[in-house]
Amino acid sequence: MAENKQYDRMKEITDQLEAGISELFNSEQYKQWLTTMSRFHDYSLNNTLLIALQKPDATLVAGYTTWQKQFGRQVNKGEKGIRILAPTPYKQKIEVDKTDPNTGEILMNPDGSHQKEIQEVLCPAFKVVSVFDVSQTDGKELPSIGVNELTGDVEQYEMFFEALKRSCPVPIKFEKINGGAKGYYHQVEKRIAIQEGMSQIQTVKTAIHEMAHQKLHAIDPDKKVSDQNLENISRGGKEVEAESVAYTVCQHYGIDTSDYSFAYIAGWSKGKETPELKASLNTIRKAASEMINDIDGHMQELLLQKANEQEHSQEHNQLEAAYRLGDHYLEIHEASDGSWDYTVYGHNYREVDGGQISDSETMTITTAAKEIADFYQLSRYPLEEMDRERLAELTKLYNPTLSDNQIQFMANVVEQGFDPKAYWVGGKAMDLTAQRLSSEEMDDIQYQVKIDSLPKMLYSSEQWHEIEAGIAEKVDITIYADPAFSPEQMSLLHGALNAEYYGHLKREDVLCVADPNKSVDEIRQELYSLRRDPITGERAISQAVERTQTVKKKSLLADLHEKQAVVKGDSNPKGQNKSKSKEME
Repeated sequence: MAENKQYDRMKEITDQLEAGISELFNSEQYKQWLTTMSRFHDYSLNNTLLIALQKPDATLVAGYTTWQKQFGRQVNKGEKGIRILAPTPYKQKIEVDKTDPNTGEILMNPDGSHQKEIQEVLCPAFKVVSVFDVSQTDGKELPSIGVNELTGDVEQYEMFFEALKRSCPVPIKFEKINGGAKGYYHQVEKRIAIQEGMSQIQTVKTAIHEMAHQKLHAIDPDKKVSDQNLENISRGGKEVEAESVAYTVCQHYGIDTSDYSFAYIAGWSKGKETPELKASLNTIRKAASEMINDIDGHMQELLLQKANEQEHSQEHNQLEAAYRLGDHYLEIHEASDGSWDYTVYGHNYREVDGGQISDSETMTITTAAKEIADFYQLSRYPLEEMDRERLAELTKLYNPTLSDNQIQFMANVVEQGFDPKAYWVGGKAMDLTAQRLSSEEMDDIQYQVKIDSLPKMLYSSEQWHEIEAGIAEKVDITIYADPAFSPEQMSLLHGALNAEYYGHLKREDVLCVADPNKSVDEIRQELYSLRRDPITGERAISQAVERTQTVKKKSLLADLHEKQAVVKGDSNPKGQNKSKSKEME
């Protein structure tokens, strides 16, 4: 049953292909197929035709699960898939003639018959699968899809034209061509001529057109005419192929193709059988795909070459630098005699060694730095470039009477943009370099600095004095001093601890809510739920819940009484019209 269903799907899609090829050869549909092929140049002919017929504006297609797993995108609900053919080859064992592995000759049995053996071969097969275009999906942003557009600026144009020349097996030259032709391929001299003086875009388009002629219609004297696929190709047929390839390649690179016209395509295809037309289309597809792949490859080479040249030029112009190599530092600059003068510093910014190496004419500053790192056995560390002036500040911190921890602490102070000789601690400036500090003293300094950095606006003057004097409880200070809390969070927690917040809150209530990972709204809601009655000390939320439940109970009882009265036949259960009835009497 499943096999019959798959057969029906294959027949339906192959019939669609046959009809599509017949209807393809009018100007607009043909251009649309070429446009689709420029986006999917590495797809088979059948699949480019199927995509063009079903969704001509497609730019990137993939299967349902591929979109999910590889791109983090989901196919939109209700989208209709694009049906294409996917290869599903299968293995089959067949009996074949046995041959000699050295000579390739068929081995014979004593009776003169051929020896046989069983071989496992891969048989081609296809099945119909559904794919979806990126426009039919939603999810993560994709990297830039498609190709780089040739913008026309000189630098990009020159690089692209150089890629064309490298992709072409024959030379491309500019010359003055009489007669109005923009270019031609010379079969005998094996060269391409381009009319000089044209615009950049027209020059590129002409070059691609003539390259297509060279690729498809060049005569190779070393090959038979039948092997070169030149038999029965009219001049018009050659132009159709070359123009089609040029249009596809130009579309791929975003080059303006509005002036391309295929009004003659219907006349060219008239009278041809489907297999013949399909063969021509496949020739165009294959040639365009090969040209695009070649140009892309050479563009990548040129871009890499350009990047290397820029980096090399930048290095040659750089005359001074500083680097971090693990826990060591390197300063290097050009000396007056042209050599590289360097100094190596240790983990505590003590000068370890220095000297000179090579000269700036024969060795770039980066190469010199790598040579120095290798000499001092520091090449296992990455060469991290840093600010040279900042390194100079750090090296001034070294003092043999100070501990490494103190020097590192002062280095952190410098990295934060403060002056270690006038560091604000406890409301006054302190010179951290003046004397050796113990670990306990440095801990106290760091703690005091943490308190100093708190926004005083959160406290009254009396509270702030208590904090400075160390009277305030340390646990509260820890909440405010934690840099993980935002000012809004700290302000909210401070208010909850020191003032009435929709009813009283105990200190332990606030501390259990304090979490820098919670939003301000989350903290506010949790504090609100924990508030207490200022007299009884009970949670106010509990009382509110009880009151709400009491109101609900009364309402339910009232409804119940009303229903009971109706059942007993009391037409006026609530006595709404009693006064009016008495008046009438």
